[in-house]
Amino acid sequence: MSYKIELKSLKINLTFSEETTMFQANLYVDGKHVGFASNDGRGGNTHIMGRSSNDNDLIRKVDEWCKSLPEKKYDGLEGLEGTYPQSLETVVDDLVYEEVKKKDEKSLQTKLKNKMKKSILITDDKEGETLKSYSELGWKNYTIEQLLQQEVGRNMIKNAIQQQKNKGKRVLNTNIPKELM
Repeated sequence: MSYKIELKSLKINLTFSEETTMFQANLYVDGKHVGFASNDGRGGNTHIMGRSSNDNDLIRKVDEWCKSLPEKKYDGLEGLEGTYPQSLETVVDDLVYEEVKKKDEKSLQTKLKNKMKKSILITDDKEGETLKSYSELGWKNYTIEQLLQQEVGRNMIKNAIQQQKNKGKRVLNTNIPKELM
């Protein structure tokens, strides 16, 4: 037997999170709302509570099933290697962590897209790696779009990109035509 575990109406508060992620959510098992999950964000365990005694019985069964799952590798925690045993609590925490990662990635992509309007974004990070750092190469008072409209601007962009590639850098911009890359 297996269970489908979901969190709905998930509210995450990173502002007040200290050692753990502060959140509240409705817990669903196999599409049925069975309880609530929350963490106060101060380093304690995630609290899981059923809506009724029957739901609490199901939550205990789901927890036992989760404990039978293979150990999971640490994900996204720099410098930590190893595995941890699973439980309903760790499964819920992992669902919250994945949602935080999605929001962080979306926020980063929006930020990069806005910066690309004015600059060439350059990184040492390899393709497919998590972006750790980048630098900006821009022209005062000119956007990339303005430079692309003039032959001299296109040449400036192409030369700047080539210089960075010769140094082993990777260009992140998605708003520059391929022929200039």
